[in-house]
Amino acid sequence: SGWARVRLRFDGDALAREGQQALFIERIGNAYRVSLNGVLLAEHGELREPNHGWTGRRPLWVRLPAPLLHAHNVLDVEIRADVLRRAGVSVVRVGSEAVLRDAWHAGEWRHVTLPRAASIFGLLVGGFCVLLWWQQRDALYAVAAAWQAIWCLRLSARWWEEPFLSWPAWFQLTQGLFWLGCVAGYGLVWTVWQSRPARERW
Repeated sequence: SGWARVRLRFDGDALAREGQQALFIERIGNAYRVSLNGVLLAEHGELREPNHGWTGRRPLWVRLPAPLLHAHNVLDVEIRADVLRRAGVSVVRVGSEAVLRDAWHAGEWRHVTLPRAASIFGLLVGGFCVLLWWQQRDALYAVAAAWQAIWCLRLSARWWEEPFLSWPAWFQLTQGLFWLGCVAGYGLVWTVWQSRPARERW
């Protein structure tokens, strides 16, 4: 854990001829502040407060105002890194907005949209299992509902930016959900296979 500053220098003459410019960083955190030529572009989280709630799971996308770009530019990226929280800075890209937009959409899809959709879909499946258990009182559906609910809550930790618990309580909760999901998954498999011959169960 600690703090770091990345200073990148680039020429802006060629960029100015490509139209609207943008900054794209697929992963940055845990807290950060990004400045171009001394002008603040983006910041999230408390930079000087270790283990603050912000985790920086979303890709950073900033449209660069044309007046800020000079012949010679300095981009400063400051981060606060916390242990066990996947901190750091991925590849920093500055260029045409039209060129970088697809990469940004792909990052949003991979880091936010897809995990969020999987969480919501899993909760719907879990709710359906609860209804089946309510009607038939079969333990299989109860275990399946518990497994789905636990894994969906665990998956939500991949895209939920502002947890309601401080660190390390949030880490302990997500790890606990992971192990509960493993136990529930094992229980689901055991419920399905317990009537099968021993060789098949193993």
